[in-house]
Amino acid sequence: MIDTSDLGTNRFSVRAEVSGLVESVLLQIGNFNRTENIEPYALFSNPASDPNFYVGASFQNGNYTLRTTAFTADNAQGESSEAFNVEFTVQS
Repeated sequence: MIDTSDLGTNRFSVRAEVSGLVESVLLQIGNFNRTENIEPYALFSNPASDPNFYVGASFQNGNYTLRTTAFTADNAQGESSEAFNVEFTVQS
């Protein structure tokens, strides 16, 4: 559970931590899909000038499923890993 009143914001992002031969990661949440080809693999992007800054997005209260899949080539190509799902709830 993510309590936005504890965070002080309803804007946040997610970063996929990977190991092995990974060249890209597909991150999916709801109807939003993003393919990242450069680490850190972030759901809502981060500028190349500051890889430790995450743009984030606003989340309404509710239940979410984040699905991530790693690939051995850029642009979600090549061999894929098994998808990894994380379910979470946002509340204020």
